[in-house]
Amino acid sequence: MTFCRFAFVFAVLCLMNLSVGSLALEDDGLCTDVELDYYRELSTKTIAIYDFAIHPNGESLLVRTPAGAYLYDSNTLDYLETVRCFEGEITETSTIFAWSPDGSQFATLYSPCVGVEIRDTETNAVEQTFPTPEDSRDCSDPFRDEPDGSGLAPQQMVWSADGRYLAVRGTISVPTRLWDLDTGELGFSTSEILPWDLVWSPEGHTLAAVYDCLIEQWTPDASSFELLFEIPCNPPPNQMNDDQFFDLSWSSQNQIAVSGSGRNGPSLFILDIATSEFFAYEDGIVVDDISWSPDGNILAIASSPGIVLLDKQGNRISEITVEDPWIEMAWHPNNEWLYVNSYLYSSTQLAIYDISTGEIINFIHSCVRWREQDPSFDCESYIDQ
Repeated sequence: MTFCRFAFVFAVLCLMNLSVGSLALEDDGLCTDVELDYYRELSTKTIAIYDFAIHPNGESLLVRTPAGAYLYDSNTLDYLETVRCFEGEITETSTIFAWSPDGSQFATLYSPCVGVEIRDTETNAVEQTFPTPEDSRDCSDPFRDEPDGSGLAPQQMVWSADGRYLAVRGTISVPTRLWDLDTGELGFSTSEILPWDLVWSPEGHTLAAVYDCLIEQWTPDASSFELLFEIPCNPPPNQMNDDQFFDLSWSSQNQIAVSGSGRNGPSLFILDIATSEFFAYEDGIVVDDISWSPDGNILAIASSPGIVLLDKQGNRISEITVEDPWIEMAWHPNNEWLYVNSYLYSSTQLAIYDISTGEIINFIHSCVRWREQDPSFDCESYIDQ
């Protein structure tokens, strides 16, 4: 799953509209944002979700809002507990999560002044911290005149399947980093490449990164990233190429899907790692996000106005209509439900879709879009409809 372009646009809007304020825990467990009334979390079913991550067993869901981080039931989307409120802290609007493979821990990166925290799932206690204060002048200059753009903050964190490594994707001003969790040491820190997306191989020994028209790989015995696959762009990479590939998804059946703008050709390729064979999906669609199902049999493609489902040979299975563009997706471990966070203007809706019917099972809506226009809009009645 990649959230880069969605997160960047959403975060920039939020930086323009939402300043850091005093946040406090409400009686119902929610944090409150006192800066803008239409961002106020009226209930556990009316929150603006910036990011989410599903527990490996499919029972719970981490979500991030302007005010804090929460744990929700993955099936009912009912509120379970508050992980953290951002009480007057300088936080990045693109706070990111990653579950450990067995679900016993989760990693958060919510502030450049704190860095990466590894927390125990049961107790929420911090067990490891990997500080990155040099990434932002916010820590030494909290009263800065102009905030750093959120596009300069790390926006993705991926945990290897064997549980040993945690990688954080860098940006223009922040290096891409990888930590060895067994030793607590920094495995590498590099600015040689500027990846749009990172994914781990199914066994957790290879980290793949995509940028421009190249997929590069890192393994524990390598000193740097090496070329894995050159996407057939026209013209080739580094030659004034208009093609840009942003999203990666590595299936449990060892296939890599890569998608992007593809202005001069196909916008989706599927690469078989075992045979090095690849094929292009040529349907003229604009791809916003891609995600393989846990069993590796279905590839979900987010493309306005909805989601296209393909089999692993690239044949179209079905489509799901989603009202709003800018889509982030993730699969439930049951291979039957698709979680979709859709965005329009400054509103989000997280919904669970049954892929067999295309119907929504449960959803959470921020109601921000309506409350911007009408502060008296009755969100509770809307949600109950």
